Amino acid sequence: MRKQMRMAAILLSAVLLSGCGENSSTQEKNTETSAKNLPEASSEGVLKEGDLSDGTYLAEFDTDSGMFHVSEACDGKGTLTVENGTMTIHISLASKNIVNLYPGLAKDAAKEGAELLSPTEDTVTYSDGMTEEVYGFDVPVPALGTEFDLALIGTKGKWYDHKVSVSNPVPTENDNQSKNTDDSKKNTEANSADNSKNIDTLENGTYHMEITLEGGSGKAEILSPVTVTVTDQRAMATLKWNSPNYDYMIVNGEKYLPVNTTGNSEFELPVSQFDQPMDVIGDTVAMSKPHEVEYTLTFHSDTMKLADANTAEEPKAKATLKTTAETGTTQEKNTDLLYAKNFTIEHYEGGYTLLTTTRDGRQFFIVPEGKEAPKNINTIIGDAKAKDHNVLILQRPIKDIYLVASSVMDMFRELDGLSSITFSGQKESGWYIEEAREAMKKGEILYAGKYNRPDYEMIVSNHCSLAIENMMISHTPEVIEKLEDFDIPILIDYSSYESHPLGRVEWVKFYGALLGKEKEAEQIFKKQAEILERVDADEKTEKTVAFFYITSNGLVQVRQSSDYIPKMIGLAGGTYIFENLGDTDQKRSTMNMQIEEFYAGAKDADFLIYNSSIDGGISSVKELLDKCELLADFKAVKEGNVFCTTNDLYQQSLSMGYLLEDIHAMIHKEKGTMNYLFHLD
Repeated sequence: MRKQMRMAAILLSAVLLSGCGENSSTQEKNTETSAKNLPEASSEGVLKEGDLSDGTYLAEFDTDSGMFHVSEACDGKGTLTVENGTMTIHISLASKNIVNLYPGLAKDAAKEGAELLSPTEDTVTYSDGMTEEVYGFDVPVPALGTEFDLALIGTKGKWYDHKVSVSNPVPTENDNQSKNTDDSKKNTEANSADNSKNIDTLENGTYHMEITLEGGSGKAEILSPVTVTVTDQRAMATLKWNSPNYDYMIVNGEKYLPVNTTGNSEFELPVSQFDQPMDVIGDTVAMSKPHEVEYTLTFHSDTMKLADANTAEEPKAKATLKTTAETGTTQEKNTDLLYAKNFTIEHYEGGYTLLTTTRDGRQFFIVPEGKEAPKNINTIIGDAKAKDHNVLILQRPIKDIYLVASSVMDMFRELDGLSSITFSGQKESGWYIEEAREAMKKGEILYAGKYNRPDYEMIVSNHCSLAIENMMISHTPEVIEKLEDFDIPILIDYSSYESHPLGRVEWVKFYGALLGKEKEAEQIFKKQAEILERVDADEKTEKTVAFFYITSNGLVQVRQSSDYIPKMIGLAGGTYIFENLGDTDQKRSTMNMQIEEFYAGAKDADFLIYNSSIDGGISSVKELLDKCELLADFKAVKEGNVFCTTNDLYQQSLSMGYLLEDIHAMIHKEKGTMNYLFHLD
């Protein structure tokens, strides 16, 4: 019976996998409408086998470990199947790192003859439309609402015990779908001779002094002020890092060990000079292998105060980047944005720029080449703007970027900024952008691992100054934490969340401001906007268009009506076939539906566009029908109005104007060569 149940769950999971992407509001509605159909729990709060009616449910799957959980795309849930009173839950995990499960203890799983649970290969779809192949399992559930043993074994071949539980089942319905850079200036101007103090002239005693830390990626902090003890013309500073991961420091070739054994790393180091950068090395053990990072420390004698013997001044803030002038930092203007909603650009006197990604509130204060960052960023931009006082400082020229968001590569190419990128989250073979492939072939850009498995040693040892990620990074919080431990700032690209097609293109202004190429960015955007003006001037038609692709599980992935693709179809003179599809309050741009639902909604569409940028594409109508023979009944197939996108569409982020022209030409039956669409025969 158990094996039969597993097979049933495997088949059912292929049908209901889109439940992984079902949004919480839909689930709440299901709970309200279906609660009356659920049995009451026992006095112990446990539902046992036989308590639920036969059928399928969405249920919460909880574990005792942050390293063992269902995929983020599944919102903590799995598909619970009840058949003849026996319960099995199908779960899609976060990766393929867990190769077997065992319903019981690890010691029993290792015994000969133990019946292990084998994985299925599942495709999960995240809220931004990205898909990923992961392992899934069909797990027998002895009872709901109570913990039970479930052992696992990973790729390293060791069994581990875990406790899991399944709870809150909701009936499903068939139609429910749901461094600053390496070039940071190391030489700050010395204070005037009148304010400077020499170590050999100081009286013995304990002093407090502000310091400046430079080097690394710009996020490592030494708390300031520091305590400096002077004894017989020798000064020793007590430094406290904001991390426990520094196991030694080197000054003038001599190694110094921490003076504490718990908490954040603390060192006592000799001070050779005031008001001039002093070279030091800090060794971090946060990664798999220790890594030495070069820094400079500047002790500012004009801030020196003799410590009161009865009080100790506690460090209040990180060591700030030193500036020799407090002028040139009043706000000048904001960059006007016509379509983009997910970022802002603010300019300040002296060439300083504040970039904000409004979805997550991350802020980046860009310092021009040859200038220094002001001491107090918050007083310049205003505390209200400095969200959580966590403004990241980046200094031009910005180099050694780790680029994971593949759609951004096109913008860097057009801005002539590929030299700023040293690391790629895409292999050479994965790039459709010729310049990116060529740079990787020459070794100018290195493959540094995917978003969920970056090569930390490579990017840290080569002084990565910034990681540009897409929303996939939100599914791996452990990677975010690790990058931040290594003092690598994270910038998440939200261009795919813009509802207007030119909103996506307008992100070129954001990266232009990052690189100091605002004028070039304006010209690039203007060229695409002119296409919109030209196309939008034509009259509208009543032609309908469906834009879709068929997943490996046989589901149909379509765009929600609020997405930029339906908007583009409207601008080109047509109408998206699904006029009110999806929930505008949700972040996702796509959704999956059963083929029957797609058939009912899109059968009479005048045009079909197959999105090949996800699965590699097709070259003929026959190949499309091989994926789904029901499409033969569609009006567009019968009339020969089937088109396909080119494979490189997703990476060509500045192609929106040209794609708009292509859709316009398709709808209006214009002859000529298309850029990102082609006709299927």
